[in-house]
Amino acid sequence: MYKMKDYLCSEKDIKSVEKALNKLIDSSPSKKVFSLGDLDKIDIVLIDSKYLNIFSKKELDLDFVKESVKGYKLYKKEHKSELEEGRLGYCGGEINKLLESLGIKLNNYFTLAPLETFIQHQKKKGNSCWENEEGYSFTIFHEFAHEYFSIHSNIDEKLEYFKTTFPDLNDSNRGIPPHPLLVHEIFAAICELKLAMLFESDYFNDLTQMLDQEMKEMKEYFFDIHNMAYFVARNYVNNFDNYHDKLIALDFVKNKFK
Repeated sequence: MYKMKDYLCSEKDIKSVEKALNKLIDSSPSKKVFSLGDLDKIDIVLIDSKYLNIFSKKELDLDFVKESVKGYKLYKKEHKSELEEGRLGYCGGEINKLLESLGIKLNNYFTLAPLETFIQHQKKKGNSCWENEEGYSFTIFHEFAHEYFSIHSNIDEKLEYFKTTFPDLNDSNRGIPPHPLLVHEIFAAICELKLAMLFESDYFNDLTQMLDQEMKEMKEYFFDIHNMAYFVARNYVNNFDNYHDKLIALDFVKNKFK
């Protein structure tokens, strides 16, 4: 069995990212969720213990590997950084210092763990919906949503765009949580769930069931921004207009973070 910290990306890992890009970029479901069409501005950094594998539509001064899918190019750059424990088990987050040390400038990007190490990490955590390639693809969609939202730099613009993108949040009985990180997480979670509804109804059902079960078991659910975001998003995406706990969750956020 490989050690996560020594893992090198395989062709299967590369292909899994390309499958997600093929599914997401310029697809009908994607255009419904990401209606402004800014996905081309977002780069992907697939990181392993020795290399950065960068998917971009830009011309980068890096080792060119191949023409990838949907207009993306794949570049490669060796790094000698000692990765933090478990870094190859999760997706998301920035590696600005590492990129800067290598002379790489990316404006909007997110990092991905390789498929194989991501799956092993999710199995250890018991996240059944994310311990396969399908869950990995929707995690990529989730991270795209974060960067898509980040392109709007002003928090007031973010909140306004959030309301425009999901007009059902404008109900007079509901408010938008003011905490920017939580807003980010709710937006990404709603996009992930909405795309699941449009792409894979079985996956959507499995994911919402998993979230519902977690909500029942987790006493400190509301004190974790990531978990709360999924809870709120799970109810919005289903359009449960009269679901009382949804309002409690939003009121809690407004009181705690204003």
